[in-house]
Amino acid sequence: KQTVSTVGSDMSDQFSIRNAGSGATVMTFFRSGYHGLNMGLDTDNVFRIGGYSDGANNYRLQSDTAGNLTIRG
Repeated sequence: KQTVSTVGSDMSDQFSIRNAGSGATVMTFFRSGYHGLNMGLDTDNVFRIGGYSDGANNYRLQSDTAGNLTIRG
């Protein structure tokens, strides 16, 4: 799996995380010993926030390419 992370470039000041392989592109936020949360674009092109401490395939927020937004709770 090849992952590319970029901060800034010749033409912009953007932060970019890319997956050059076939998996999802995910950024994980983790408080050691407390809680973790994933945020990223899954292989089905749905943006998701959740998983990790919530358990696999349990999401707090999902937004798909049709414009549907699903928020847990």
